[in-house]
Amino acid sequence: MEVSEEGKLNCEFQFATFSASGSRRRNEQSEIEKELSLLLVQSLEVSVRLTSFPKSILDIYVLVLQDGGAVLSAACTGCSLALADACVEMFDLVTACSVAKLGGEIVLDPSTAEEHMQQGGLMVSCMPSVNEITQLYQFGELSHKDISESLDLCLDACKKLHTHMSKVLAESTAPLPAST
Repeated sequence: MEVSEEGKLNCEFQFATFSASGSRRRNEQSEIEKELSLLLVQSLEVSVRLTSFPKSILDIYVLVLQDGGAVLSAACTGCSLALADACVEMFDLVTACSVAKLGGEIVLDPSTAEEHMQQGGLMVSCMPSVNEITQLYQFGELSHKDISESLDLCLDACKKLHTHMSKVLAESTAPLPAST
C-alpha cells in the first residue's frame, strides 16, 4: 500500500433492513448503496482539507434508518455537519438539496412516494461560502429549462440551509455560561 501525503475520505452508505418496504440483503452493500457511497465521497472530499491528514483515512458511515426520500442530499448535509462538529478542517460546509419533476411541477426535497413517480430529478451539493458546486447529479429526463430552474431552486435552498447550519454549529461550540 502506498503512503500518501494527503489523506483519503472513505464513505460507506447503507440502508437498515427495515428502512423501506421490500426485503434487503445484509451480507454486503447493494449496488445502489455502493453508488450512493461513491456519490457521497465525491460530494464531500473537496470540502475536507485532506492535506491536513497525511497518511490517514477518514471513514464516514451512513446508516439510513428510515427512507423518507432525498436520502443522498440528507446524508451529504448531515455528514458535512458531523465533520465540522468533529473539528475536521474543512474549506466550507457542504449543503445538498434535491428536486424531482412530477408532471409539469418541480418539487424540492421529494418524499419517497414522489421519487417513485418522478420523470427526472437533480441533486446538487455545494459549498455556498466559496460559491462552488461539489456534485451535480441528474437522472431521468429533464429539459434545459427544467435543469436551469431545478439548479436555481437547489442552490437557493442550499444557501438557506448553510446559513442555518452555520448558526447551529456556532451555538453548539459556544462556551457554556459559568454557574454561580
